[in-house]
Formats: sequence, structure tokens, C-alpha cells
Amino acid sequence: MGDASRDTLDVNVQIRLATDEQAKALRQQIAELEAQLSQSRDEATLKELERLRLKLEAIETSKLPEVPDVVITGPDQAGLVLKHRDGQVVIIDPDGKSVQIHKARGEKVVLFSNLYVNHDDWIDGAAVAILGNVHVIGHVEQDVVSIGGNVYVDGTVGGNVVAPFGDVVLSGDAAVDGDVVAVSVTAEDETAIGGTIEEVPLFRLPWVNGGPHAFLLLASTVTLVMIVITLLLGLLVVAVAPRHVARVQERLKQKPAGSFFGGLLFQILLLPVFVLLLVTVIGIPVALLALPLVILAAQLLGFVAFSRILGESLLHGDGRQKPAMLLFTAGALLLVSPLLLASLLAVTTVDPGASLLLTVNLLFFLGLCVLYLVYTAGMGAAVLSRLGTRSPGPIRPLAPAGGTQTAPAPSTALPQAPPAPGAST
Repeated sequence: MGDASRDTLDVNVQIRLATDEQAKALRQQIAELEAQLSQSRDEATLKELERLRLKLEAIETSKLPEVPDVVITGPDQAGLVLKHRDGQVVIIDPDGKSVQIHKARGEKVVLFSNLYVNHDDWIDGAAVAILGNVHVIGHVEQDVVSIGGNVYVDGTVGGNVVAPFGDVVLSGDAAVDGDVVAVSVTAEDETAIGGTIEEVPLFRLPWVNGGPHAFLLLASTVTLVMIVITLLLGLLVVAVAPRHVARVQERLKQKPAGSFFGGLLFQILLLPVFVLLLVTVIGIPVALLALPLVILAAQLLGFVAFSRILGESLLHGDGRQKPAMLLFTAGALLLVSPLLLASLLAVTTVDPGASLLLTVNLLFFLGLCVLYLVYTAGMGAAVLSRLGTRSPGPIRPLAPAGGTQTAPAPSTALPQAPPAPGAST
């Protein structure tokens, strides 16, 4: 049959051959039983004859299934197909052992995990892993793609093999009908590749050899560093700009919905404003220097103000005013708690299972959604208050970091009229 790793088996032909062989054997058994009955009438023989006749009738009148060809991945798997049921094809190898090929209809896509196509797996569509490796030992009818991982092929692929940020390794038993595209390609037998080999000049992501856990470890480490930096910058803002924070906080309290939609509008207008500034010579320094500083200041002021509001709601139990830094720290830790918990789980776990990976990913998603809402509303309040320089109404100044401070009561005395001329004093 030529190269065994690339041969195919016409399943429909084999099913018909197997069916014909079974029908032929049944007819022979029926003829022998009829010959016995011609000599002596036996009740057990009559029942067995009737059973065989019904079985033969069912085989001759049944509609044979239409099954795609089976790709033979090794010479020991070539043989007759016995039956087809529930999407599975059962064949007999030369040693007489049955081999089941489990068919998966359509494409198979996994996220944050490795994808394994075992020797008895047959995927009709594509096999895709996002931030994970793909191991192909069986057969994939279409493309095999890994975004942020490597691809290892020991079986057959009917389409292309693509790993734009990783490596592709093809063993001697691999066969690929299409092209192979990756940062680097290692093939024991390049003649088994039907298309071309293209090594793309993209950078190799640092976690591809470690799989999804390595990516989560990197993301968690970066997240922990960003949380520490944000907390330190927030404490600095509380210390040097308490009145600006107070004005942004009052704006958030008075107009929360307006602040959120204001921040959303600000995000939408950022790109066109940036482009308009770049097309003018005078606006280039503003676009490259001033605008990023404004965005950073608005994000910090908004985050600190939102954290302070949350901290006040958490620590107002005794009715006494708490230090501003304590209020900010309590609120900020609550806001980043999903990301903090996810990062700590990923960093402290050596070999996380599928359930833990799912939990960490869900916590990351929840934390990012919370922070997006917080930053959008806070940024809108900071922009509407002109970075805390414009007051929406009466302002309650922040308490100093070391203790409480009582705001001076505003004077409510009305100005007195001047004395009438000639009046005695």
C-alpha cells in the first residue's frame, strides 16, 4: 500500500465486503440446517434456522452507513472494517485485534490547555489550541493551529500545521498534506510534508515550552508587580494631592452614571484625538507626552477616589473618620482581590489541574471586568472634574495620613449694614 503512514482505507468498501462475508456465512449455515431438517424435524434446529433467516434478511435489507475513508497511521492497523456505530469505526489489524477510531465531528478548540489527538482519535475539522500545545498522534482532517504554543505531530494532518509563536516538531511517522509554518520547524522526514516549510521571523513567546501553566505563571507575576506599583502610586497620590482626590470622589458620588459614560466617551475619543494631534507639528509633543500623562493621572485619580469610597463603606463602623491612606488601601485591596487571589493561586501551585486552571482563569476574567468598570468610571470623574481642579459642590477634604482632621465650619454670619449717619455708637 506504499507509505503506510499516508495510506487510506475506503471504509464504505470494507463495510460492504464485511457485510457480504457475513451474509455468505449465514447462507451456508442456513443451507446446512435445512439439510439437517430434511432428515429429521428438530424443534431447536427449526428455531435456530428461523433466527438465522431473520438475521440474513436484516443484513440484506439494511442501509449501509456512509463513512469517510480511514487514514491508516501504521501498518499494523490495516484490515477489514467490522462495524460502524455511534460515530466509531472498528477495524481488525493483521494480529486479529480490534482498533477503534473515535471520530469527533467538526473542529476541536481548547483554551488555556494542551490539546491531545491520540492514536485512536480522528477529528473531521481543525484542531486549535490557544495558549497551549497541540499533540497529534491520530488524524486531523483539516488544519492544526497553536496560538502561543508548540505543535508536535506523530500522526497525520490533512491541512496545514501553524504555530506562529512556537515550534513544530514532526516525527518520522508524521504526515502533513499542507504547509508547515512556525518560528522553527524540526522534521525527521521532510518528504512527508506535502506543502512547503516556512519559518516565520516572529519572536518565540517565553512560555511556549512550559504550556499554559507557564503562561499563567508569567501573567500572574506581572499582575502582582502591577498591583504593588498601583498601590504605591495610589498612596503617593493620596499624600500629595488629597484635595484633587476629594473633588474626583465627590464627582463619583454625585454623578456615578455620568462619570462612567464620560469615561467611556473619553476612551472612544482617545484614538481620533491622538491621530489628529499627530498630523499637526505642534500637536506631536502633546500626543506623545502630554496626552499619556493626562491619561495616567486620570486613571490614578479615578482609581484612588473609587478605592476611597469603597474603603469608607467598609470602615465606617465606629463612626470615626479614618486616615485617608487606610481608606484607600482597604478599598484598593478589595478591588484587586480577584486578580490577587488568581495570581497567588497560579504562583504557589506547582502542577495545577484542569479545575484549578479554570478557577484561575475565571478569577482573572472577573478581576479584569471589575477593574475596567472602576477605571472607566474613575477616569470619567477625573476628566469631568478637570483632574480634580474643579469642584462639583461642597467638598469634604481628605483626612491626613497620620490621623483625623476636622474641616473648618463655613461662616454663615450675614454682613451687617453700616450705621446710619448721626447714629450713636
